[in-house]
Amino acid sequence: MSAEAEFRVQDLLSLFHFEDQSKSEGIEDFLGQLLARSAEWFRADGASLFSERLPGTFVLSAQHGPLAKIPDGATIRSGKGLAGSAISKGLPIIVQGESDESDQTLIGSSMIVPLIDSRHKKLGVLNLARSSSAQKFDDTDLELAASLGQHIALALSNAKLFSETKFLGDTLKVVIGSLGFALISLDSNGLINHFNPEVVMLLGKVPGSNESFTEYLFRCPNAAKDTLVQAAEFGLEGRRYRKRVTVEGRIWNMSATPLSSKGCTIAIQDVTDLEHAQREHDRLKRLAEVGQMTATIAHEIRNPLTGIRSAAQMLKDAPELCE
Repeated sequence: MSAEAEFRVQDLLSLFHFEDQSKSEGIEDFLGQLLARSAEWFRADGASLFSERLPGTFVLSAQHGPLAKIPDGATIRSGKGLAGSAISKGLPIIVQGESDESDQTLIGSSMIVPLIDSRHKKLGVLNLARSSSAQKFDDTDLELAASLGQHIALALSNAKLFSETKFLGDTLKVVIGSLGFALISLDSNGLINHFNPEVVMLLGKVPGSNESFTEYLFRCPNAAKDTLVQAAEFGLEGRRYRKRVTVEGRIWNMSATPLSSKGCTIAIQDVTDLEHAQREHDRLKRLAEVGQMTATIAHEIRNPLTGIRSAAQMLKDAPELCE
């Protein structure tokens, strides 16, 4: 049976849907889905995918099916071997294997499909295998592989980009959450779209989802509302803002920074303890300087006194020296 009969356009399009990707195991889950679909399309009993890790070097990333028995860590190098030749030339090839209809574990034929995107970047190698009892891959399969390979490569590229973006986003959230100051992000309409835990600690209330920053401030029990509203106005107008205020005996540094999206970020840092520590450091430094100056003066006074005492002792011991 031709592989064309097994191919459905909606199955291919489904590889480009990543709405639930954040709830899955990430790129590994996607690779498993891709291989399962590819095996179905080409009526393959085994499928494996090698992804580029270093330029020209492709490492086994996933495999699927009973004929997929490639050792972990296996690699393909561009230009070396049949698979390396296929990726180097950018063309799928068919490799005929052993024929034994009684042995379902033998590979009767296999097809090597290089995955190259529209920018001619070599992303990986897709290997498909049929058992010796199945119909061998033919030119129809090869033609379909040449066409589908580009779409699969695009889906793989998108999935990797999505995974990397999600990773960077998660990393950024962890970093923002670990900052030692409050950070609030506003969209162009002045609605809160992100905040870190320090915001709740300083302002005393949890912001609502997409709540207006102004409305949120008037729910907060602090005396810095006017300053924060002004900071937001400056930021949303594309201007930077910085001010130092005292709130209930605490010293806050506030700043607003415009974003290219027409929104802005507002940072609030409680520097009370820092400034107290700085003042204490300066006090101790001044005391140390006074102590050093006192020691220097005492040393300068002690030097002539030592000479006077020596002379007086000499006169006492030998008064005839004064005659």
